[in-house]
Amino acid sequence: MGVGEDGSCHIAALLPFTEFVMGGNRINQQRYATQHAFSNMAAALMAMEDFNARDSRIVPELSDDEFTECDVKLSLSVLDDGSSNDFTVSNLLNHINDMSGEICGIAGVNDNFAAREAAVLGAAFDVPYITHAAETSKISRTPLYRLSAKISADEFFRADALIKYLASIGRTHIMLVYSAVHEDIIRVITLAGKENGVDVRTEIFQPPFASTGVGSPLDAMRRVKESGFRTIVLAPARVPHLVYIAQAAQDVGIDTDEYLWFAYDVVDLDIIAESVKTQPGDPLDNLYSGMGSVRTLDGFAFKDDDAFLQAWKENDEEFVSRLNTLNPIAPQMPGFIFAQPNYFQDERNFPILFSSFMYDTVVALGMGACRARNIMINNGTSSPLQIPQQVNFNPGLNLQYNETVKLQFQGASGMVNLLDGFSYTRDIDTFTFGAYNVRPKLEFDEMQNVSKHRYEYFLTSQRLPGEEYSEINPFIYADGRTTPPSLQREAFENNFLSSGIRAAGLSLVAIGIAINLIMATWVFINRKKRPVRVSQPLFLGFICFGSITSLIAIILISFDESYGVSATYLGKMCNAALWFFFLGYLIVYSTLFSKLWRINKVLSLRRRVVKPIHVAAPATILITCAIIVLVVWVIVDPLKWDRQTIDDFTGETFGRCSSRYVTVYISVLTALCVIATFIAGIMAYKCKDISDEFAETRYIFTAILTQVQVWIIGIPIIILVNSMSVNATYIAKALLVFIFAVSVVLLVIGPKILSSLGIGLGENNRKRGKFGSKDKTSKDKAGGNAGGVHVSGFNPPSPTSTISGVKSTVVDK
Repeated sequence: MGVGEDGSCHIAALLPFTEFVMGGNRINQQRYATQHAFSNMAAALMAMEDFNARDSRIVPELSDDEFTECDVKLSLSVLDDGSSNDFTVSNLLNHINDMSGEICGIAGVNDNFAAREAAVLGAAFDVPYITHAAETSKISRTPLYRLSAKISADEFFRADALIKYLASIGRTHIMLVYSAVHEDIIRVITLAGKENGVDVRTEIFQPPFASTGVGSPLDAMRRVKESGFRTIVLAPARVPHLVYIAQAAQDVGIDTDEYLWFAYDVVDLDIIAESVKTQPGDPLDNLYSGMGSVRTLDGFAFKDDDAFLQAWKENDEEFVSRLNTLNPIAPQMPGFIFAQPNYFQDERNFPILFSSFMYDTVVALGMGACRARNIMINNGTSSPLQIPQQVNFNPGLNLQYNETVKLQFQGASGMVNLLDGFSYTRDIDTFTFGAYNVRPKLEFDEMQNVSKHRYEYFLTSQRLPGEEYSEINPFIYADGRTTPPSLQREAFENNFLSSGIRAAGLSLVAIGIAINLIMATWVFINRKKRPVRVSQPLFLGFICFGSITSLIAIILISFDESYGVSATYLGKMCNAALWFFFLGYLIVYSTLFSKLWRINKVLSLRRRVVKPIHVAAPATILITCAIIVLVVWVIVDPLKWDRQTIDDFTGETFGRCSSRYVTVYISVLTALCVIATFIAGIMAYKCKDISDEFAETRYIFTAILTQVQVWIIGIPIIILVNSMSVNATYIAKALLVFIFAVSVVLLVIGPKILSSLGIGLGENNRKRGKFGSKDKTSKDKAGGNAGGVHVSGFNPPSPTSTISGVKSTVVDK
């Protein structure tokens, strides 16, 4: 293996003239990227002849002394790789055997998997291998692929180029639909998305394509529709597989001009232009019309004065004859092309993608062979194994490969430098990338006298090394316009609070505040009348105030981003809602406790004057503690409005108030509320034998029991629906606050209003502080007073009780 003693160096180039597909019970060979392969074959032949002639029109370095004085001469064989691993290995092994091992370089192969097989064979036979089109980063100097390199752009570079272009036209939500054989693409395109701030999602499809189950094209397209993404990048294993994708896209209704389709770099546009023939309105036509693709550009694609292009056009009839002789496909076989004498002067036979890269691949193998040959001659040996290790040579590697990867030259595809990191591929700044636009065209077939619907692709934008994309030609989208579809993604579910549910919640607030204002107004108007005066109107007013305070919390939780409120203000409203609810709750129950405690003191002690301040201590302590907790919470760990994505695929989001230690603070505040409720309940129990005219214990017990039941049922419901339904969570919270705020007021003040209207609810007359006893003969055995107020087994010295300065004289008739 390697350069012969006479300087001969034979190169085998593998190109995808055909592909092998399963048809029935047999494998059939059919045309594949035939035009592509033929163009690349012509480029390889041009490279061989230019190298042998040391023609420096395209590669100036060929005129350097180290190459002009070198006696290496290239010969070339072209093989059909069959677009498959097995056929690549089989053809290459047979060729190596036919050449009796006299081969010094392997070039070509487009398919990533076939390229890896070629790299393995190169390493096994100690022959350098360079791919001109495969993108896989697995081709590197590892034990398995130790003699391989890439003239083409690495898969990371290609993915980055695609994402950058899509981002440049405002597409920041991208769905990659890929075949199972291209799983490596997920890694590179996802990384490129992260680096460029683009949201990239992926969806797989795999055989059998006719099925409708998981992994089928139909399932993949359904998932794409669910995601709402409208920019879709396709990476099938074979171009014909796009037929199934197109049909599935039509079946689910995403083949309209509202969607933007792009073909990943693995899709050969020449196959689309060459092989696919469909009718307008057909699923494939809907898919291809306006499709885009981002590619590594050959110089001839964007430079009119490109040296390779000029040399291409100058190829004469003799060159065409040598080219036809080199063709590996026999006449009448699938994939055969016979070039006419004026082939290179016909404008229709413009060089095809990667032709310049194939040219540089062959030249690089020749230049590397030259350098290796010169080193061996200078060291007086014909064997690289006898070369001293200190002669710029990595021991254990093929000398020719070692010299090839160190090359730097200006090639047909740009500056070639294969020492970029571990992968032995060119630096990204040596590539030019371009965006192509697939457009339909009508082609008249004179032989058949019919018009055929076909496709062609145009270069619309390019990105020179180190620059941004610039437009060359307008990109024509599926709707015929030059602007992309405006909607990047379907309006995914943000779980915003619906206006109807919000209106219901605010209606509860309005009803609750109205009830409290009515009650407070009635208390104020009737404050000097006996039923209200003895019920301590000041405390009744505080109960209404606390109730209204808690109801305001519903208003504060009735907003999200859909109502034009920013996340910052929503966070502030989260904190304010807690203040209003918890303080309102504590005001209500602390007031109930103080009210009951005061009347109990009045009727149980000899001291007959008990001012509100005398019973304010517990309420003050509880409310102060709550304020301290709330202040610490707001300063140390305030609630913030947090909108999180709860379904990465569909993009569904859910907004809520959150903080790091929310559970701790809520627990402390809840404990304070429980204490307030508990002491109010205990005091109500102690006052159970006091007349409802003073203490309303029966109704307070009813309110507490009602609310406890509501909380026991409501809180678990809120926890369950908290991450499931914004509307359910909101209405549950609103109802709990409403029931709390309204039930106490209605049960404490409501009966007094009914009593004033002559509607009695019934009461046991044998209670402490009950006025109007008709037992004229009863006497207080201990004190001798008849018919007075019975206070816990002893008679007070005076039948007059003073509550907040208002006298209430008890008369025994």
